[in-house]
Amino acid sequence: MTRTIAEHQLLLLDILSPIREVPQSAIAQLDEHDWAQIMRMSEEHRVTPLLDWRLKHEKAHLMIPENVRLDCADSFKAATKRSLAIQRELLLLHRLLKEGGFQHIFLKGAYLAYFAYPQPGLRPMRDVDILIPEQEIIKAFNFLLDHGVDRIDKYQSIPHPSNVSLVHQLPPIYSPSKTTCLELHSSLFHIDERSQTPIDPSKDQSFWDRSIQRNVGNETLNFQSPEDLLLHLIEHAVYGHKFNNGPLLLSDISYLLETHEMDWPKFWRLTEDVRCTRGARLTLELFQRYYGKGAIGWPAGQIQNEAISESVINSSAMLLLRDFRTSCETNIIITAKTRTDISSVFSFIKKRVFPSRPQLALLYPISPTSPLIYFYYPLNWWRLLAERIPNFLRVTQKQNVSEDMRQLSIVNQWLNSQGTSSVVVAPVKPTNN
Repeated sequence: MTRTIAEHQLLLLDILSPIREVPQSAIAQLDEHDWAQIMRMSEEHRVTPLLDWRLKHEKAHLMIPENVRLDCADSFKAATKRSLAIQRELLLLHRLLKEGGFQHIFLKGAYLAYFAYPQPGLRPMRDVDILIPEQEIIKAFNFLLDHGVDRIDKYQSIPHPSNVSLVHQLPPIYSPSKTTCLELHSSLFHIDERSQTPIDPSKDQSFWDRSIQRNVGNETLNFQSPEDLLLHLIEHAVYGHKFNNGPLLLSDISYLLETHEMDWPKFWRLTEDVRCTRGARLTLELFQRYYGKGAIGWPAGQIQNEAISESVINSSAMLLLRDFRTSCETNIIITAKTRTDISSVFSFIKKRVFPSRPQLALLYPISPTSPLIYFYYPLNWWRLLAERIPNFLRVTQKQNVSEDMRQLSIVNQWLNSQGTSSVVVAPVKPTNN
């Protein structure tokens, strides 16, 4: 019996969960089309190795088609092999940046895969993310290019001091061995559409001071503190990607909390500092649904008092597995719909039709200070007319996009509502359940 996309999403999340019950009757109802859809979502969101792990451990009793088990096992083997190659890239990059005298911290997956998950292959990485102070990042970018790192054909825009502050990362480049993509970040957080843009933690020296060091091979690498890493995972998922970075978000949190002592009062203070307490609350409630209620230290007197409806939790869960192929357009449409007055609508349109020179230089291989940049405005308009607008029209006709937009609206409405905003931080202990 072929199921709906929403049913596929929720079933896959239940299978990936170590605590959720999955009856064999639900598995028996799946036909080839159902499994094809589930495996497509699993591969797209990089959770097939984790699916293999669950089917061999907590969900070993489930009778799964043999071809599905074999595909999962093959994915885990491939991810494990790739993790070894990426570890080599980390060492090469660290040595290059150290040679150039650039302060740097490896972000998210580079730490989680090797120091939180039980096996590195369970946490696949698309690319390597490195944080470098904003004032040094262009020098570091050019230093790497001068020392054997190459540009990627698709990303040829020219970084310039005038546009570094407009984005949180520079154009992707190849890692030293050209086996993966490298992204240099000047800030942790995305430049998003929030009315009050948060102050990025990396702009404060205390963030760098509380970084932690771990040995990789024979080198000592710098990583985020556990509290900063948890905050980054949540902000990146909720505000940067509207939950579309997949169920790895939940397993990242699970293995991080399982292997590290978390200073919860410090974490909640950090969420207040960057105005994402509601996003943290929603993410951790969603985490508890799929990984249990014993790991979170809630601050006294605030967070637990405001109930989140089941519809908000459900929408957040399904957004974890929405289609990457339409997610960009869906996010822009939802952002546009939140504009309620003429001036903000006009500003939204103007920013895309008449971007500033630094913004335009983020898209094309031209310096924002070059007089030739004005010739790129007609090129950008043609791109909007010939590619972007037709693509938007195609996307809006798809049934799953309408459902994604409905779910995004539910989540955005809760995030932007006027719930309790201040956190009373007191010594806390994880709740027992």
